Amino acid sequence: MWTIADKIILVAIAVIFIVLLMLINKLNAFMENSNETAVTTMPVPAPKAAPAFSSGIATETVAAISAAVAMCMEESAPGVPYKIASINRRVTSGRRPVWGFAGMRQNTEPF
Repeated sequence: MWTIADKIILVAIAVIFIVLLMLINKLNAFMENSNETAVTTMPVPAPKAAPAFSSGIATETVAAISAAVAMCMEESAPGVPYKIASINRRVTSGRRPVWGFAGMRQNTEPF
């Protein structure tokens, strides 16, 4: 009554189910270990005077760029100190703007 194909399919489903349960168990153990790690805080030095930007970029723009960099650095390398040395406007002499290039690439990328 059970053909060989039926038995193979049944065994394959059972193996996939067992492997899935093992992965869930490992993930739960990993999450429990990551929750137990102690959070250490570092003392924050007093902020220094903000550098004067003479490149013509508005202070609000510098603040927004600095906040974006801080957020990205905290996600990719938490606790690693960094310093923004300069913010310069990129010159696009006759070339396509960066956002235009990104949109063109996204819309022409193959599936």
